Amino acid sequence: FWLRQYPATSLCFRAEAVIRPRRPSRARARAALAVLALMVTLAWAESPALPAAPSKPLAAPLGPLPSSPVPDACRASSARAQRDIEVCVTSVSGRLLANLHLAEATQVSTLKLLVEGCSGIPSGEQRFLVGTRSLDDECASGEQRLIDIRRDAMVDDDQPLWITLVRVRKRLALSGDRFGVVCLWDLEAGLCIQQLPPLLPGAGGAGDVGVRALAADWSASVALIASGSTMRLWDLSRGSCLREIEEQADIRCLSMDWTLRLAVAGLSDGRLRLWDLGTARCIQTFPGHKGPITGVDVAWEHLRALSGGDDGTLRLWDLDSGATLGGVRSHCSVRDVAMDWRTQRAATAGLGSCPAAAAAAVVGADASIAAPGGNGSSSSAALCCWRLGGAVNGDVEGPEPRAGGSVPGADAGPAIAPVRELVGRGPRGMPRLAADLYAQVAISTVCGSDQVFLWDLEGGAMLRELQASRPVQCVALEWTSRLALAGGMDGVVELLDLTCGACIQELFGGHDADVTCVVVS
Repeated sequence: FWLRQYPATSLCFRAEAVIRPRRPSRARARAALAVLALMVTLAWAESPALPAAPSKPLAAPLGPLPSSPVPDACRASSARAQRDIEVCVTSVSGRLLANLHLAEATQVSTLKLLVEGCSGIPSGEQRFLVGTRSLDDECASGEQRLIDIRRDAMVDDDQPLWITLVRVRKRLALSGDRFGVVCLWDLEAGLCIQQLPPLLPGAGGAGDVGVRALAADWSASVALIASGSTMRLWDLSRGSCLREIEEQADIRCLSMDWTLRLAVAGLSDGRLRLWDLGTARCIQTFPGHKGPITGVDVAWEHLRALSGGDDGTLRLWDLDSGATLGGVRSHCSVRDVAMDWRTQRAATAGLGSCPAAAAAAVVGADASIAAPGGNGSSSSAALCCWRLGGAVNGDVEGPEPRAGGSVPGADAGPAIAPVRELVGRGPRGMPRLAADLYAQVAISTVCGSDQVFLWDLEGGAMLRELQASRPVQCVALEWTSRLALAGGMDGVVELLDLTCGACIQELFGGHDADVTCVVVS
């Protein structure tokens, strides 16, 4: 502070005039030291008082660091001159995510980028609240400044500005086509934000590069893609391939959990394989089906899997011990499988009628519930609801009557009993299914048809018939938002509103071939 009060050049001249005498003398030296001490005392008295040491460490400046070290007291005084604002960003639960010292003119968009660096939450998923007021509603462009926010919130200059961060995850979807291209969609903007390249022809699956199955863990932003006999693990946030796993046969269906680093693949040779994604090692193989496995769903919390195949059987597996907990003959050919172990329910879609006529004698359910036009023949598309017997803790029960006839080789244990059958109307063909068994709803379609049906699985009634704009090949359901996705045969993905039954958005520009798989967050 003394150097700032008196320029260095004048001090040098004064000190030189006093300290460098013309003739050496002890008296002159004592006088010079006395004059120098008096000058220091006067300069210290005229300088402002030193500020108190800050209670918290100051944040690093946004610009480049100075070439020479600056004392903490000088940095604090400079920050005070610039009137910085202390910003404390917390989560909804009250956890401190970021403590920043920023200039008053800092904009909300810049603040989001800084919070992303501190917390890892993408800026596009951040919603800021000051009290009960949302900053994003008032300033969607992010041009509002911190000084305006503090003034509107009536926060004193010496108090920190507290901001609550609410994370709103984007509604995303994945779709794959016959040429092996996978697109990541932002459903709110209706844009393809990322396109994953296909597998090179001749690499894996003997030239079959089409996407046969998709599985995604949205919380970890990773996806597992099956093309031919190759599984590729993708990091969706960076768009990079993390690992490739080569199977022994073509992959028809997938299920994945990134928290456990596990995946289950259903193969065309009738085997179900459990993989460790971290080490790319096959942990266990589950033989049993006599044909390709076309559908699988896994309750990862309890390590239970339900698989269905072209042989028309359903099998319940214990992934921990490798045992078959139950099996039943269902459709002539199973296409899609959905399971919820919490409610002990499952749903399947396939060709041919499932044995629902005997369900009343087994579980007291109604007989076959068919929509108008269903004939129950072996070539018609049908849905069937099943009850998975047994306790969640995995206790093995005694054998129960199996409505469709027991599967040879299935161990005594929890049975798979049909509850009711729902036969869709429309053209004949291979059905596709997407279900939310916790809400007891499902949507179905037939490959090549433009009709999508919404079902009440609890009561067995068809709630709504949705009309797509084009023939579709696959469907996905997001019941919380009352939305459905339909992959078209012309490469267009449609977003359907289940409340009004209309197409509210068409996603173009991602695929040049028919869409074979879709999943939604």
